[in-house]
Amino acid sequence: MQIAKLAVIASVLLGFSPTAGTQSLDEKWSRCVDFNADVSIGGCTAIIQAGTETNSGLAVAFFKRGIAYQKKGQYDRSVQDFDQAIRLNPDYAPSFINRGISYSGEGRYDRAIQDYDRAIRLKCDVEEPFYNRGNAYLYQGQYDRAIQDYDRAIELQSDDDGAFNNRGNAYLYQGQYDRAIRDYDEAIRLNPDSTHALNGRGLAYSNQGQYDRAIQDFDRAIRLEPDYASAFNNRGDAYRCQGQCDRAIQDYDQAIRLKPNYANAFRNRGYVRFCLAHFADAAADFQNGLSLTPSDAYAVLWLHLAKARAGQDDAQAFAQRAGQIDSSKWPAPVVNLFLGRSTPEQTLAAAGGPGTIKERGQNCEAEFFIAEYLLLGQEAPEALVHFGAARETCPHNLVEYQGAAAEVARLGTGAESGKK
Repeated sequence: MQIAKLAVIASVLLGFSPTAGTQSLDEKWSRCVDFNADVSIGGCTAIIQAGTETNSGLAVAFFKRGIAYQKKGQYDRSVQDFDQAIRLNPDYAPSFINRGISYSGEGRYDRAIQDYDRAIRLKCDVEEPFYNRGNAYLYQGQYDRAIQDYDRAIELQSDDDGAFNNRGNAYLYQGQYDRAIRDYDEAIRLNPDSTHALNGRGLAYSNQGQYDRAIQDFDRAIRLEPDYASAFNNRGDAYRCQGQCDRAIQDYDQAIRLKPNYANAFRNRGYVRFCLAHFADAAADFQNGLSLTPSDAYAVLWLHLAKARAGQDDAQAFAQRAGQIDSSKWPAPVVNLFLGRSTPEQTLAAAGGPGTIKERGQNCEAEFFIAEYLLLGQEAPEALVHFGAARETCPHNLVEYQGAAAEVARLGTGAESGKK
């Protein structure tokens, strides 16, 4: 999680002090600067509506009310107030920083970046605009630019655990796990109770195959924050990769109890149940996940596969669900295979071969799903060849690896598929 940093107002920085006057006006200002958002909104609104303040005083009132709306998650209203604060005082960097935070809260990252740019031009020797712009770049997937901003934020404030944590996230998403771990280490050194850094480091260890160390970090994060649903989900993934399916399911269960709309936890529990040949139960999980993210192509694909393996007629419904996904992106070629629109050979060609990391992942997935397609077509010997290829090529933390290993074991022993 990337936590925004508010640029907090200081009256002296604006060259402003509340207008001397009645006790009533003093009380309004006291409420306007109150930490409680509702109290602040009431006080600032009273000042704005009174029509007696100077422009500098109004700028403060709009700014403080914008902060209060931001705290309440009412980003559209906070943007309107920051607009007014900037109109009245266009050279005050915190107004741009905080409007950028509100734009980010709305998912308008390009507008947020423009505001952070302006704040940096106005005042380039403070950490907040670099940190927050790094967050916006991170959300956009521009990891190199995010890292550059976190670098600058750390130069300006070397004891900021949040900047180390978020730079670690950027390295994690780039697959630079050693560098991510170093940043998480520093974040934890600065703040031993940073559950986000512990969770991030656990993910980095998981991606390196160091599942015991990952589980230790998730354990610690959960002890510090017992309702941390992501840590339960991620620990479940680590147990899944170790083959501890029962413990994985227990963690996914808890993640879902804590966060009933947690689509990833539903899907992850579905993967484990599929590997255990509990196909009907897996289908129920994939259905729940898909209801939360209707355009998720993987959920569409796995739901169809689980239903088919459970012996349920899903052809018509699958075709309808497939119409909701982006046909220009992977894994659409796999979906087309199950729709009868392409062949296994065409699906492998669409995966792109063992070139980039992305292509290797797609190739691994193609091998697994082609094997499942052949198995549904009663071509078990040929399916076994592709399951073997998936087991050889898939990274061990991918569900396709565990799925292929489970299918090879079942086919090798002649065991029939369960239909619980």
